[in-house]
Amino acid sequence: MEHIIFWVILGSITLLGFLVSLMGVDYMLMLISIVIPARFFTTLVKKRVVTVNLLMGVAGLVTWYIGAILEGFIVYVLYPISELIEFYAERCAKKKLVGLKELLPSKVLVLRNGFTSLYVFI
Repeated sequence: MEHIIFWVILGSITLLGFLVSLMGVDYMLMLISIVIPARFFTTLVKKRVVTVNLLMGVAGLVTWYIGAILEGFIVYVLYPISELIEFYAERCAKKKLVGLKELLPSKVLVLRNGFTSLYVFI
């Protein structure tokens, strides 16, 4: 959940940063792009896990470097939306799987070669 909150906050800041960049401040995308790799390296050091933050940080810095400011902001706004959709889809799928698990029988009779065996699932 912390991951989702980070991206939603970053998406909101990105929208504000885009509005500021329309007023002539061109380094807002670069500043936002520096925060993401910093988070990546923090996660890498603490948990020893490689995350998508590296890719997103590089994408933002590259779009800033080549002057595709609008595209960089669009990437940073659309990614949090996709993360939210993925989060809710996972949560819905887990609920459905729990429901299916409750439908599984606790005992099964198996007939093989004329012999019946009883299997009990814990």
